[in-house]
Amino acid sequence: MRKKDDEIRVNHYFFAELKVMPKEIISNEGELRWIPEKELSRVPMPYSARQAIDHYLSLGHRTEDLYVGIKNGEGNILLTRELIHAMLSSGWQKRGGTHMPKANKNENFGYYSGWMVSKNTWIINFMDGSQNIYLLEGDQAAMLIDTGYGQGDLRAYVEKLTDKPVIVVNTHFHLDHYGGNAEWEKVYVADQWEKDATPGYQENDQNFPHPDYEKVVVGDGYEFDLGGRVIQVLRAKVAHCNSSLFFYDTENNMLFSGDEFESGQTLMFLGEPNSLKERLKNMRDNAERLYALCDEHTLVLPNHNGAPIAREYFLDYIGLVDSIFKGDAEIEDDLNHKYINQMPGHEKYCRVRYGGASIFADKEEVLQAAEA
Repeated sequence: MRKKDDEIRVNHYFFAELKVMPKEIISNEGELRWIPEKELSRVPMPYSARQAIDHYLSLGHRTEDLYVGIKNGEGNILLTRELIHAMLSSGWQKRGGTHMPKANKNENFGYYSGWMVSKNTWIINFMDGSQNIYLLEGDQAAMLIDTGYGQGDLRAYVEKLTDKPVIVVNTHFHLDHYGGNAEWEKVYVADQWEKDATPGYQENDQNFPHPDYEKVVVGDGYEFDLGGRVIQVLRAKVAHCNSSLFFYDTENNMLFSGDEFESGQTLMFLGEPNSLKERLKNMRDNAERLYALCDEHTLVLPNHNGAPIAREYFLDYIGLVDSIFKGDAEIEDDLNHKYINQMPGHEKYCRVRYGGASIFADKEEVLQAAEA
């Protein structure tokens, strides 16, 4: 619903299972026609329409809750998904005012929206816009890079974007990247994945269809042939975590960097038992390798905080490591991160910056790395 001049306009989107595809209807309002779900991602439409339809396909069709989207002054659509549900079911109708419920885990982590970043390459976004999953389609198969937290129905969403058989891979084995693995029968992972797995998390507790899915370990030099599109595997040295893989799309000049390099911050307190100094050296080696692989046209696609990013970020990460070892790093005690600031013991961590690069690490270990 929107106001144009003195007129209130309302758009309706209908979904149906049709046995026969009806003919187009021509009216004074334009053409009315049915579009197969798998073609929706390729249909040009306003941003507001895309957000509403993506929300319905990924989450709304599985619930009887009501939802509202609000366009703010910057032109964004804020899907305040609990608003109407809260008003109707949590005491609003009783005299005495309203209250808003805490965010629903399924709705924060299980609502997916997607768009093409280039032909046959989709960014699937979730976690209130802060995290990406990637879908790459070749002539014969598709590749899904990571599976999120395992909330919602990611597989159903992916199968609306592609009808090719899907190969599932993990950039690394942190829960926000492997949580939905058990929606598939097989997933490709790095060695040492066990070191990064979340203790106590059991896929069968989540009622997944494949709780005993097969984990296939791949390493440096392995290739996935999607048909006219080859994806190379690069094994990362231990830095952010123990089990990171990079994926390089040779045909389309795309590099998927997982959580090892991004524009927000790389967490460097998760790679135990390796020392921070050792992991920083590995980060530098990883950055040098990836920078040499890229050119000025390469799309670098991390999993968090904006994509794509420029290859120059790798140079900034090299400079960041060097600044720590030289003892002149820019250290900030304020992490300025709403989630990490809620973690027990977050006070011992600091942010280190250099150019566009940033890491979170134990401040004492940062200072020790400079002294060594």
